[in-house]
Amino acid sequence: MCADSNENGTLWFDELSMPEAEKAAKDGKVVIIPCGSIEEHGDHLPLSTDSLQAEYVALGVARKAGCLVAPPLRYGLCNSTRNFPGTITISFDSLRAIMADILEDFVRNGFKRLLVITGHAGGSHMTAIKLAAKTVVTRHMNQENRPRIMVCSDYDFAFDLKGIEFDERDSHAGTIETSRV
Repeated sequence: MCADSNENGTLWFDELSMPEAEKAAKDGKVVIIPCGSIEEHGDHLPLSTDSLQAEYVALGVARKAGCLVAPPLRYGLCNSTRNFPGTITISFDSLRAIMADILEDFVRNGFKRLLVITGHAGGSHMTAIKLAAKTVVTRHMNQENRPRIMVCSDYDFAFDLKGIEFDERDSHAGTIETSRV
């Protein structure tokens, strides 16, 4: 159901006109919502590392599948790094509420297939986003054309690409993140 690109050539949802957004929803376009965090990644990587990775993966998927990419949500829940300089974190409830609002409004606009790709794979962060998605799907459970929302981390792609050679301990600010930024 995804076309190669939109009439104006953009992959970014917020660059569409109102009629283009309406048509994209009617055409059943998938919307990818990249999210990340602003947190320390050692001395060698930018604070935006998680967000940049999610945006990169989202754009790559969108180019291949003809999906739309929503503006990124760059704030996340960073419990383990909150005491490091530069880390800006939001609460579990705030992240869950913001993500639920974003997902709900895409559904209200007629988009029924949504993919959240997060570059920050912290447990509480992922749980907040998954609960937001579950809330929205449950709210529309009895609709004939209910929304489908998938939540994944960019690490899900990294594990698949690297296979058994990938050391799962190599995560935060490690070889994989450094090579992708």
